[in-house]
Amino acid sequence: MHVVLIALDGVRASDVFEGADPRWLDTERSPQEVVPNLSMLAREGITLGRPGQSPGLSASGPNFVSLPGYTELLSGRFSECHSNDCSTRPEDTLIDWMLKDGTRASKVGVIASWENLERALSPRPTAAFISTGRHGGNAHLVADTELGSQTLAALVDGAEAPSGPGHHDYRPDSYTIELALAYLAEQEPRFMFVGLGDTDEHAHAGDYEAYLGALQRADAFVGRVMQLRNAWEAKGEPTAIFVTTDHGRADDFRSHGKDFPESSAVWLIAAGARINAGSREQLGNYALRDVAPTIAAICELPQAQGMSAGAPIAGVLLHSPTASGSWLASR
Repeated sequence: MHVVLIALDGVRASDVFEGADPRWLDTERSPQEVVPNLSMLAREGITLGRPGQSPGLSASGPNFVSLPGYTELLSGRFSECHSNDCSTRPEDTLIDWMLKDGTRASKVGVIASWENLERALSPRPTAAFISTGRHGGNAHLVADTELGSQTLAALVDGAEAPSGPGHHDYRPDSYTIELALAYLAEQEPRFMFVGLGDTDEHAHAGDYEAYLGALQRADAFVGRVMQLRNAWEAKGEPTAIFVTTDHGRADDFRSHGKDFPESSAVWLIAAGARINAGSREQLGNYALRDVAPTIAAICELPQAQGMSAGAPIAGVLLHSPTASGSWLASR
């Protein structure tokens, strides 16, 4: 079973499901023109957070910024971190759950453009393939020693080049995408998280056309992942793809955070193995912390516990695991 979880930083549901915003662009562009692959994935599977429709999906906040959103998404719990600079890390995440379940470290990966995303992972050292920003994570060591991959090592080393968008140790999405595709093709991981961030960087600059361009590059990446999914499933290896975001945006497009409660609105597209296709009968309103338990249920992993923990989204799951842990049906 393979699961690929992709987060597109600060992408609005309206741009994904309704097309280009006429307030910021002179020409009309449908969702199929802006994000053809995401549109196809949505038709294959199930969606949460479509504008004006149920079921809804939201980041818990109270500050709707990236690090709390990513922490909630990956840990399956309400985040104790309320800023992008806090040092508090979750006790464990999907990555830890996979490794505790006996998944080989080389089959678990995290690759992200934003260097601070590493703070959304647990503090325990791990041999999983982790590359955040130009220098974050342990990918240099793992690619050279654990994987013995000259290709991955070269891509990690080559990710230091051009600056922008973003600041500090941020890595442009084009480099993140190249590394992620190489890792996916070479290692065929059980679980892979990819975080792309150019969309949020361009949005903060107020450049809607550049934001759309970054969204289209991210959509092309989703298309490549769908091709890999098709190849894996042709070999009898079931695969699920989840695409979401860490936070929404304010009505002014550029902003998000605690002063803009509308930026709590996020979205999810899920399709593939063990994912429902279209039915919304059991769906209500959910939070980002419900995504990790949903993936855990699909992979038959132990889930986060406690009052702040999320729960599997029943309507997303094709069937539930039996009491003995075996899956009743899969795609």
